Amino acid sequence: MAPPVQQEWIPWITRAVVTHFHELTRSGLYVQIPNAPDERANHAIWADIRIDGPIFQYSNPDSYMGYIIVDILIQAQKSHNVYSVPALFGEVAEKFVCIRVLKDDGSLLGILDLEPGYNGNDVEIADYGLIPDTGHRRGTVVGRYSIHLEV
Repeated sequence: MAPPVQQEWIPWITRAVVTHFHELTRSGLYVQIPNAPDERANHAIWADIRIDGPIFQYSNPDSYMGYIIVDILIQAQKSHNVYSVPALFGEVAEKFVCIRVLKDDGSLLGILDLEPGYNGNDVEIADYGLIPDTGHRRGTVVGRYSIHLEV
């Protein structure tokens, strides 16, 4: 029988991902983080961090593999430079690197490793173009991560 998944893993992993991608605000991009007040309406260009998972798979008597998908939605008002959104795709894609996951005491839980996506690329970019009737241009940057966790 598999040992139980430790309850602390989920908030530690989520905190590491949100903290890592929230650094995009340093370049002036507003980043909406999960469970924070929504202020996207106050910004002409913004990004929204969406995290699917983690999902845990028992791998051997002493460990689990955890898997998450990080999906960052980017939106810009039509009035912005036509190249602003593709430039943001590149800026956001550069942030998709391995992420250190720390416990509350600052010790290392593990490393979120970037995994190849469905098309074989580490990061998948989708430009949805101009959204009809909104005047906004949207796209996403998606990456899949795994982490090996000892029980």
